[in-house]
Amino acid sequence: MFADPVDKASAIEEEARQRAIAKARANSKPTILPKGSCYNCEEPLNNKKLFCDADCATDHDKAERAERMR
Repeated sequence: MFADPVDKASAIEEEARQRAIAKARANSKPTILPKGSCYNCEEPLNNKKLFCDADCATDHDKAERAERMR
């Protein structure tokens, strides 16, 4: 039996959706939790910050991007 054109379109759409979801998950940034020090320079932090300042956050993002490009 031949599949209905609507069924074929639905299957193609679902396949494209699943590929898009997989791509988004692969490109997503993992969530990091505060660890008591800056993730870039290891400066001790007494609060729930991830980085000591905007420069460290930017440097960390650049390093992460470079790592993903390898």
